[in-house]
Amino acid sequence: MSPTKTPELPGKVDAGEDAFFEASTRSRTILGVADGVGGWVESGVDPAIFSWTLMNNCGIIADSAVDNSLHPGDILSQAYEKLVQEEKVYAGSSTACLLGLSKTTGNMESASLGDSSYLIIRDDQVLYRSKEQQHYFNCPYQLTVLPKEHPNRDSYCLDEPSKAFRGSHQLEDNDVVILGTDGYFDNVYDKDTVSVMKMFKSELKEFRENSKDEEISNGVQKLAETLTFVARRLAMDNRRVSPWARGARAAGAQNTIGGYVEMATFSYAVSNSHL
Repeated sequence: MSPTKTPELPGKVDAGEDAFFEASTRSRTILGVADGVGGWVESGVDPAIFSWTLMNNCGIIADSAVDNSLHPGDILSQAYEKLVQEEKVYAGSSTACLLGLSKTTGNMESASLGDSSYLIIRDDQVLYRSKEQQHYFNCPYQLTVLPKEHPNRDSYCLDEPSKAFRGSHQLEDNDVVILGTDGYFDNVYDKDTVSVMKMFKSELKEFRENSKDEEISNGVQKLAETLTFVARRLAMDNRRVSPWARGARAAGAQNTIGGYVEMATFSYAVSNSHL
């Protein structure tokens, strides 16, 4: 393959193959993550170009939605359509997960395609975990762009945005939502995430009461850093049966053990009607 010139990618940071965006209007906040499929490296394609372009498009569409009621699934569909039509991305594919959180009603809408997921925690319990979509183990549903001349097109996963699972949840005060790529969820069991959240109950309480206090915000930032550290440490643990290893065993690789070393990107939100 001979990829065309790399498109400009506003907001791109070094997150491996992962990408993310955040958009906020007067009435809601929209969050999203995407995980570029790493197999494209073998064809000389940077997987991050697709995922970042998709997320940047999502941010543009979310910001420009006139009535702020565009469902995350529709944002994803329009973002992918824009990516395809502009033809700035030569080739690539990624998973995606978007959340739209209303600032007035507490309702959260979601759209998830592939194995990027989200988790809702309430009262130190997992209230909901989104379902992963896979064609088979380690082959998640994914949005894809292929060069017109590319051979063996039928051998690729060419999923449409319409396959994204759409959800709706009524959040309550103090609910915590974790949104992440598979690099996080492949290594961290939900119960481990809850355990970390319990360690920061006082920081979260203070944040809900005064989110503009810089010292309190720093405490919540430490929560994010701790979750990142936990994911990295567990990914490097080659003696533990990680969620990824458990999935591999279920698929027939009975002796699989250890974590899955990959970039992990996540975001979290705290529901609070008083902010």
